Amino acid sequence: MYAQTGKRIINEAFTIFIACASLCICTAALRFVVIPGLNDMNGKKVRIEYFNRYIKAGEGNRKLQHEMDGKNALLRDKLFKLAGSTNVASISEMLELLINKAGAADIRFVKMQPQTQPVQGSQPAYPVILEMNTTYHSLGRFVASLETLPHIVKIRRLGIETLSEGRVQVRILVDCYVPEKEQS
Repeated sequence: MYAQTGKRIINEAFTIFIACASLCICTAALRFVVIPGLNDMNGKKVRIEYFNRYIKAGEGNRKLQHEMDGKNALLRDKLFKLAGSTNVASISEMLELLINKAGAADIRFVKMQPQTQPVQGSQPAYPVILEMNTTYHSLGRFVASLETLPHIVKIRRLGIETLSEGRVQVRILVDCYVPEKEQS
């Protein structure tokens, strides 16, 4: 009786091995693929329910907008602190900032001419033509100070004409970016 059972197990050993291997593979797939996918899906479902509650509430959209505006204001303030400037909310404040940067570089503008048409893009840019007579050294300090503010001032064109005794006549076209929400 035991001999027949032993022979039967030996004859069906390959089939039993395949069945056990299949069971192990299915268990591993369930453990490492299916269960983490379900957990991830449940996490996303909770997050979607969180936002749906906000949206369904009467004040939901306004609350989200208020939260986003607050975070944007904090980020903008951090950005201006990193650049060492003040918060620029209008084109007139931007022009004052340019005058202060020029004064720090020992430059006096001959002409400062804001253009009438803003450059359209993801954020409107207000072009300003700056004309000045200065030295190369002062011009370098002024351009370097503008380059520390890439989020609010971008130099688009720079024209230099040599005068006498190391002086130059300079025309610079800069784009000034003012936060769109705060423009007047």
